[in-house]
Amino acid sequence: MVSITKTLDILFSLGLNYPLIKYLGSSMSKPIACVMPSLEEAEKVIQYLSPFSTPKIVSANTTPKSCEKLLAKANSEFVFIYYTNLPQNKKVMQIAIAATQTGRIDENSCNAIPLIFFQLTIPEEWKEYCFQLYLTGDVPTASDDNRAENLVVSYVKQYQIVHNFIKKMEEENLVKKLLKCAVYFLYPQMTQIYNDSEKVLEEYLNTCEQLVQIDEDARDNSGMAEAFISLLYKWIESNNYTWAFPTSRICGQGPHGNFLFDQDFFYIPDHIFDDITKPMQDMLSGVLIKQTLKDEGILVCDNGNSYTRKIVTWNVYGEMVRIRVLKFPLNRLNRTGDIPLLQLCVNEEVGY
Repeated sequence: MVSITKTLDILFSLGLNYPLIKYLGSSMSKPIACVMPSLEEAEKVIQYLSPFSTPKIVSANTTPKSCEKLLAKANSEFVFIYYTNLPQNKKVMQIAIAATQTGRIDENSCNAIPLIFFQLTIPEEWKEYCFQLYLTGDVPTASDDNRAENLVVSYVKQYQIVHNFIKKMEEENLVKKLLKCAVYFLYPQMTQIYNDSEKVLEEYLNTCEQLVQIDEDARDNSGMAEAFISLLYKWIESNNYTWAFPTSRICGQGPHGNFLFDQDFFYIPDHIFDDITKPMQDMLSGVLIKQTLKDEGILVCDNGNSYTRKIVTWNVYGEMVRIRVLKFPLNRLNRTGDIPLLQLCVNEEVGY
């Protein structure tokens, strides 16, 4: 799991030091697309990443012209944009992308990075134009109100160390280089806080590697369904799990609970789904994984925005019970070139 605190520390340094990083020869070519499970969590991110008391925010009511003015005026900070489906938002997105690619707003230099909040997923039309960031877990509260001032003071005292680090960098990936530059600007303060600052530095650099890898993995969202099916097969095989029963009858109770199926659908209890998708959860939270599978048509959601539903079945004692599950088309879960799913996980004594 990528550390959310380290990720936010890196972003804070990136936003604060961006004009100087540009001066040293590196700049963003894409805005940052931050995928969040809720707008409440996005507000916490804004609080953490804002070096000044009044952050610059583009809301649903902000006009494209006002967005341009915010980007032109901002310096050493992010301009936070809430993505909406309103028609004027497309123009706002185009402005943010163009400002990042060219480094300018009209004749003015753009010394801020647009950070765009998306809830649950990024529309396909914008994915290739953004660096994709998925924040999972609880967003921490910034512990120091003077972080920006302290960071600058530490840098001024040891700026040569920072510059030497940056000069030695040989990164082909532009975003990775920028993230690591941001980490090196954190290093002087690390030396004041930690006895093992070299180890901490390495941990932050590893976080940069993880964030870039997540962005690269997220670019092929069409592979999410395939990845989930592979994880499902792997989980069944590694647990030797043959606890799948028709919804019309239960013949036993598996140690983790039971899979259920009928003629058309396969039902997975929510807690088993979370266990199956653990390898994905470095990139996406459980909510985001479900939303992506829903978008790809592999997770069936009949009840509005709810990913789960309760179905009626019978327990081992013949009593009627209601179980909360996720619903998948049975014909979509068979892995190409492998045995059918039901043949893999249904006990021979039960049959299907």
